[in-house]
This record gives sequence, structure tokens and C-alpha cells, in this order.
Amino acid sequence: MTDALAARPPGEAPWAAMRRALDVLIEQYEGHDERTRRLTQLVMSTLALAARHREKNARWHELLRPEIARRLGADPADDSDPRVHAVIAAALGCVEAALTAWSASARPQPLGKILDRAMAAPAN
Repeated sequence: MTDALAARPPGEAPWAAMRRALDVLIEQYEGHDERTRRLTQLVMSTLALAARHREKNARWHELLRPEIARRLGADPADDSDPRVHAVIAAALGCVEAALTAWSASARPQPLGKILDRAMAAPAN
């Protein structure tokens, strides 16, 4: 996902770049069978597993931070810009919301569509 984010066009807005970089993750989930969707439901609905999922997100946050900082015109070495953390936290929160909705639905829409909908919410 870090490579996908860095490969986005240089002038692309950070939020749009994050959404497109998340396609790598979405493809991994959608590329598997119904078992993966049920396993995702278990992870999202089990406290200990959800906590582990959030630990993984914290690691992603640190990996994505320098590129988002660069896109915002912030110093990638300076960890104090709240905009950087807000963009990443909001995007990863949207992924979590999309995964929860996707895994809980009896007849889910494509995960990418669900994520698009979730990521449109902060702009409204």
C-alpha cells in the first residue's frame, strides 16, 4: 500500500491518493472467496481480533505518514502536523467501516464501492 501511495500522481490530493492506494488492499479482500468475507466478519466482531486489526492499522499509519506529509506540504520528519494523522486515521477508519459493512451483509456490494461510499462521508 505504501508503494501504491507513492506511485500516485504527484499533484493528486492526499485524500484521493489514499483512496486509490487502498485499491491494493481492497483487491486482496475481494480476490478471495466467501470464506474470506466470513473471516473478516469474525475479525471485525471479535474484540481481541479487532484490537489486533487496529494494531496493524497503527503500523500502516506510520508507514503511510511520510508520503501523506509530503503531499500536504508538511515535513515528513516532523510528527506534529495533525493534518497528516487526520488523513490517515480517517482513511483507515473508512476501511474499517467498509469491512464491517461488507462482512456483515448477506448480499454485499463490491468492497470498493462500499469504501468509496465511506470515504465520501467525511466530505459531506
